[in-house]
Amino acid sequence: MLVYILIGIFIGTISGLGVFFIGRYFLRERLYGLLDTSLFLVKVPRESPPPGGAERDFKSDINKFEQFLSSLASLKKPIALEVAVPHVGEEIHFYFAAPRFLGESIVKQVQSTWNGASVEREADDFNIFNVHGETSAAYISQKEDNALPVRTYVELGLDSFASIVGGFSKINEVGEGAAMQIVLRPASSDSRKKIQGYIAWLKKGEPLENILKHQFPVGMKDVKRALNPETDEKAEKEKVIDEDAVKALESKISKPLFLANVRIIASAGSKFQADSVLDGITGGFSQFGSPKRNELKIVKQKNSAALARQFIYREFISSQTVVLSTEELASIYHFPSSSTETPRIKWLKSREAPPPSNLPGSGLLIGESDFRGQKKRIYITEDDRRRHVYVVGQT
Repeated sequence: MLVYILIGIFIGTISGLGVFFIGRYFLRERLYGLLDTSLFLVKVPRESPPPGGAERDFKSDINKFEQFLSSLASLKKPIALEVAVPHVGEEIHFYFAAPRFLGESIVKQVQSTWNGASVEREADDFNIFNVHGETSAAYISQKEDNALPVRTYVELGLDSFASIVGGFSKINEVGEGAAMQIVLRPASSDSRKKIQGYIAWLKKGEPLENILKHQFPVGMKDVKRALNPETDEKAEKEKVIDEDAVKALESKISKPLFLANVRIIASAGSKFQADSVLDGITGGFSQFGSPKRNELKIVKQKNSAALARQFIYREFISSQTVVLSTEELASIYHFPSSSTETPRIKWLKSREAPPPSNLPGSGLLIGESDFRGQKKRIYITEDDRRRHVYVVGQT
């Protein structure tokens, strides 16, 4: 008997150690994957809108960002879109972070979408945290079923992101910092099929409220109608199709869908100041809710340490997921546009230009051109040196 007990203890110990080391291995691999990312600072040139064309410009500029998001729909790995003000400084910076092997392809997408945009790889991550202060944190969730869309910039008729980014312009230059982070990845086909199923039930006359209460709208009333065909025929005549709901859901699935974690982090010298900064940013999310539309809720964290850690490592957390179309995402975040009037944004002050195509291929090497990652050596020929290079001295 003692032998069997010892064997059981031995096997249990070996199994426990195996589970421990396997779990540790996967945890380490996951951490390495989170750290193996590249951070890029995006700066776009500020352009004055033509007279009387401000509305057209803001919609076309935001639509550019929608096109950029659509180009990310084929990616398999999460990427992060961020807007931040570091704890020292007052300029509002726009970033994206992606796995290293995807970084350059996304850079090309940005540069092809925004002519003249500058995308710089950051050697170090930005820091919004006041080491001697307090931190407040929140994430965004959807009040209703994620199939139901929120109001977008198209429905609102204005740049809805302006009221969110405006909260960043009120941050003090020293001792306060904040950031909004959107970690997103393409939604699976199940999300689209779910919404298509809702649309099919709506077209049969089912009320939107009944559909949203359960994933598959079959309850006791449906069973009674099936057992009593006469009552069922009468009910069918009384059904009215909710055209507005059908249109809203069809509009959502007409664009690519993403799963997203939206986090807002604020840091300041005291808890009261950090809460004030956080409230100034999250106040802009109230505009997206309306009757027969979804609503974005602010879920504040009493203990901000866990959310701050997820923010630092840019983790994708399933419990914080919202399902948004490219139009909805562009309504809560986009790069600055020609209609953006928010102060302190870090604009591109001068544009890069490619080197001339007729540069000499030999001579004295005087430098190197680096345009959008393409490096080219710059030479000066002996004939040009005779004409344009002078030696200045006392004699």
